[in-house]
Amino acid sequence: MPLSDGAGVTLLDLHKILQNLDAKSDKTQETLCEIKSELLAANNKIVSLEEENTKLKERISQLDSRSRRNNILVFGLQSATPLEGLYQFRDTLEIDLDLKDINNIYFFPAKTNKEKVLKLELLSYLKKIEILKNLHKLKNKNWYVVDDLSPEDQSINKALRQHLNRAKQNGIQATIRRNHLIVNNSKFSLEDLELDPSITKEKPVSSATPSVADETNSRRKPPHRAAKGFN
Repeated sequence: MPLSDGAGVTLLDLHKILQNLDAKSDKTQETLCEIKSELLAANNKIVSLEEENTKLKERISQLDSRSRRNNILVFGLQSATPLEGLYQFRDTLEIDLDLKDINNIYFFPAKTNKEKVLKLELLSYLKKIEILKNLHKLKNKNWYVVDDLSPEDQSINKALRQHLNRAKQNGIQATIRRNHLIVNNSKFSLEDLELDPSITKEKPVSSATPSVADETNSRRKPPHRAAKGFN
């Protein structure tokens, strides 16, 4: 029977309409599930790519640091050419250093001679060590020598120097070596120092603990003295 004469819609018609709506709802849910699955897969792929990108960056940074390992930068040379600068530097250090020891040598562009920086790319790390051991001979020169650091290593060393200065202010012997701060023969990374600032703080000197004998003596009563006039 019709539900109402005016509407002309039967219960069967309503049932069919509801079935269609349910079917569409199921289809929508199925589509949403597919979209969620695709988004999850895409997100996992992005995470994987980010991890791979991070590893590649670390690898590139390691290769960059390794390629700079034998290099030094010399500031303050007034020579006109890199070769003159090399011989001036060598003669002052009084070491055996010639073109046979060098892969490349050049000045960084500078506006004035005072800003000149000579880059020496040495073939041997041992030759670099020999140079570093003789740097004390530059005492009366306005020259100084630094490692050729990558931008990342420069940033790390800049932060490490702050911790180094703090340690020295607190009377702690420390030095920077290979992107780590060495404190009392222990090696700390920048992350270690940031997580535990007490590493570069002066350790309080503990007061001496009194011995058992001291405590016993302090508790003893003074010896009884005989009264004067009695034998």
